[in-house]
Amino acid sequence: MVEFNNKVKAGVSQGWVKSVVARILRELKKKGDVSIALVGDKEITELNKKYRKRDEATDVLSFRESDGSEMVMPKKEEKFLGEVIIGYGQVKRQSREQGCSMRLEMIVLLVHGILHLLGYDHEKGEREAKIMQGEEQKLLNLFK
Repeated sequence: MVEFNNKVKAGVSQGWVKSVVARILRELKKKGDVSIALVGDKEITELNKKYRKRDEATDVLSFRESDGSEMVMPKKEEKFLGEVIIGYGQVKRQSREQGCSMRLEMIVLLVHGILHLLGYDHEKGEREAKIMQGEEQKLLNLFK
């Protein structure tokens, strides 16, 4: 199950988000519940400051079920993989900077966030970053 919480009331379809997440998980041959939240700059900045000690807006934060984070929701019937929080302001800014649609930027951030939920971590080192980047590219090719 995919839960989607659109806290900024942006014109992002719940059905679309759920279908993108389901396709990513299916391609990775993973099952489990995922929570996706779309938040504003203020909330993503507060979360980034609290959990990553960076006082700035960011594009995506992932909280794995196994992290023991207070952000994680209670377990349900399916294994709860975790929560991906996307900063909508960053989606808008980055899509303009990249010259791509906001929809594509959302897909990029959903892929990135879900890979983090599954244990991929580009910040652990160059090798891990290359592995994650390769997985990201394979998944993004599905949506072209």
